[in-house]
Amino acid sequence: MLASSGSAVLIRVVPNSASLHTTRIPAGVSLPVGELFSESGALVGCDGPTGDVTGEDDCRGEVRFQFAVDQPDFAVSQLAAARGTTQYTNARRMTTDGELDVKVKYKNTGTIQQDDVVIKYALPTELTYIPGTTTVANSATDGKWQKIDDNAVVERGINLGSYAPDGVSYVRLSVRVSGQAQLRCGVNRAVGVATAETRNSSKSQKSTIEIERTC
Repeated sequence: MLASSGSAVLIRVVPNSASLHTTRIPAGVSLPVGELFSESGALVGCDGPTGDVTGEDDCRGEVRFQFAVDQPDFAVSQLAAARGTTQYTNARRMTTDGELDVKVKYKNTGTIQQDDVVIKYALPTELTYIPGTTTVANSATDGKWQKIDDNAVVERGINLGSYAPDGVSYVRLSVRVSGQAQLRCGVNRAVGVATAETRNSSKSQKSTIEIERTC
């Protein structure tokens, strides 16, 4: 019995799992999965995959195979820290002359590979992107931050490629306050949105950044 799911799943046949069982060969013989699920099908018979099916009482049988349910899924999250530090938190307070590093994390939490994973970051009007500060860390970079000469993360997004189940990638960018004229005296709250897009779906996470203006 399959549990119900709120999202799409993929059904695939397990390789080398198909077999023919008849009264004459109760232990079964292997059937080629590729042929079994092709338009022409696979041969079966009373004594094996011969195509010879007679009307005798002992010429009864069944075809067995196994299938697996695959479900694409992923998670996206973001943290922020004072620029150049590693004290990342969910919420961060900064002053009008401060700068932040925003770290976005993508993880493949499903059971199949995801291709063309794209990361975007939507800046609030209170913040502006510092050009040339985008870096990426994943298995392709041996977990080390590697600079990307592109500001696409705050525009069309960055294509991070393909990720197997449990695959992880990080994108880091730096931001600063765009102008005090937009801020009232005291604490202002700005919301940045990190988004991961895949061929299956997209997900976003919001994070609040508090900007303190002294008047």
